[in-house]
Order: sequence, then C-alpha cells, then structure tokens
Amino acid sequence: MAEDADTAYSVTVDADGRVSLPDDLAVRWRDRTLLIADLGDRLVMREVTTALRGKYRGRGPSTLEARAMGREG
Repeated sequence: MAEDADTAYSVTVDADGRVSLPDDLAVRWRDRTLLIADLGDRLVMREVTTALRGKYRGRGPSTLEARAMGREG
C-alpha cells in the first residue's frame, strides 16, 4: 500500500465518466464519501467530513438536478 502522500497515479476516465482507483487506494478509501473538486488544471479528492458537508452545502445543483441536466443534454 502506498504510504507516501506524494504518490501519483495515472487513471483513465471511461466513456461513462467513471474512474477506477488503484487497488491500494480503493482499499484505503473504501466505504468513505469523497468530494472531487475541479480546480481547472487539476482535480482534488478529499474525504467528506462533517465540516465539508456544511462548507459545500448549497453549492451547485443537487444530485437530482444534475441527473436531470445530464438527461437534457
């Protein structure tokens, strides 16, 4: 398992927009909710904690709204 915080991985986004985590990351982060922040030139993944739930509440569309927008177009 990768213990170095500077470890980088190359992954592919499939046609459905899914990304598979490497095995060691999948084991480490299993059963957790992650926030993916698009910072323009990079993505940052963070565990969603109680503090983050409040910080990002109300930003962007809800899950249902995002799905509806995806179906529209």
